Amino acid sequence: MAQITEILPYLLAGVLLAFVVMHVGIWLTTRQMIGHSAPEVADLLGDRLLPDGKTVLYFYNTDCSACLLMTPRMERLAKQHPGVVMVNTREERELSKRLGVSATPTVIVLHHGKIAAALVGAQSERRLRKLFR
Repeated sequence: MAQITEILPYLLAGVLLAFVVMHVGIWLTTRQMIGHSAPEVADLLGDRLLPDGKTVLYFYNTDCSACLLMTPRMERLAKQHPGVVMVNTREERELSKRLGVSATPTVIVLHHGKIAAALVGAQSERRLRKLFR
């Protein structure tokens, strides 16, 4: 029993470190997308893609607790702004794959064929509103 108590802090530290490294990796990958040409997604988005304006893609999953907080915010914004596309990652796997979405919630802004912004994790409504300026 004494051996377990001696290594338990190291195991917990290792799990915490793995969690942090994973999240930093996702964040860095998402940040690197900004400014690059968007992969061809018009065939998957169809008329949901605004050719002359910003299209805000909100990737969510119904089992994601952070998505439960953020989905109502995005639904309110979708009523106020054209071009908000709600993307359930389970139903639209190919779109998620093409844009490299590996975590939910994720918001990707497409503007004139480029990725103008990308956010991972729950965001405040104020921060989300800035995407439409």
